[in-house]
Amino acid sequence: MRIVLMLLVCISLTACASTPVAAPPQLVTVTKVRYVPMPAADLLPCTVTSGPIRTGADVVDAWQHALQALAICDAQISDLKRLNTQAHP
Repeated sequence: MRIVLMLLVCISLTACASTPVAAPPQLVTVTKVRYVPMPAADLLPCTVTSGPIRTGADVVDAWQHALQALAICDAQISDLKRLNTQAHP
């Protein structure tokens, strides 16, 4: 009789131990990256303005400044246009 009683106690203890404990629900934050096309107004060619020109040296300085500014601006716009073709609305 004792053996049967001990066997029942062991079986009941193992049954309780094998019941899985459910984890409580948790909040999960999901980040989705979405690329959108740039407005066409942001992809217009660059313009460069200069200050008052009084001498020939002012003309040369304005011309060099304009060439540098346009080269930088055109490179940036071409990069933006390249990236804009990869965007999906």
